[in-house]
Amino acid sequence: MKFSRINRLSVPEEIIADIKQKIIDGELRPGDKLPSENKLATMFGVGRGTIREAIKVMIFLGIITRNNNRATYVSNTAVEKVLMRNVLESFSEHRDTLEMIEVRKIIEPEAAALAAERKEDHLIEKLEYEYQKMLNTKDDDVEAFIRHDNLFHECIFSGTGNRMIVDLMKSIHNAMQNSQASVIQSSSQIKPRSLKFHEAVLEAIKSGSREKAKELMLDHILDVEKEMFEIYKHEKEYIGQEL
Repeated sequence: MKFSRINRLSVPEEIIADIKQKIIDGELRPGDKLPSENKLATMFGVGRGTIREAIKVMIFLGIITRNNNRATYVSNTAVEKVLMRNVLESFSEHRDTLEMIEVRKIIEPEAAALAAERKEDHLIEKLEYEYQKMLNTKDDDVEAFIRHDNLFHECIFSGTGNRMIVDLMKSIHNAMQNSQASVIQSSSQIKPRSLKFHEAVLEAIKSGSREKAKELMLDHILDVEKEMFEIYKHEKEYIGQEL
């Protein structure tokens, strides 16, 4: 068995992640004895103190146990503990996305309504450009799709003519882009539906239909939210089967 050398000192989290992955992969099984602290320090390329810190955390998490002779073993419940920890970490990541979706439900429908009310020519041109870029991205070029998706929404914020809305959305730009990426990268179903919603929102803004633009934008974000819940539900079901 080989452990990966760590490039930086004082990184017990990376050591824990490596050992957890070996438990998931079956390289380390319940009851297996771990190498000594000195040997682990050499294998990971870190100080012995870093290994001790990592071991303390893993004992606390119930991933490993230690006997009276200070030897460490993979605990009998290690697989369950690691999988459950992964569920909690996954929930934390999804929670950020779901909270961003809540923000979008509050702001974006009204932004689309304002953009439709003002429907400036340069805004329509930009929206059409970003929509065509989304439409023409290759199926495997998810990053390009996400980039133009994000730019499409930025155009709408700009089209409100409200500097406070624009500044607010700039301040949460990265969080919003990450939430979009989280859903699109996790689902093969959302992209074609997203394109249809973007086309419909574009047409509503072009026609100056304030209420239609508002309604369609809300429907779009609700669809994203629904897909996010489906992703999380499937992940929980998968983890439950593993447990």
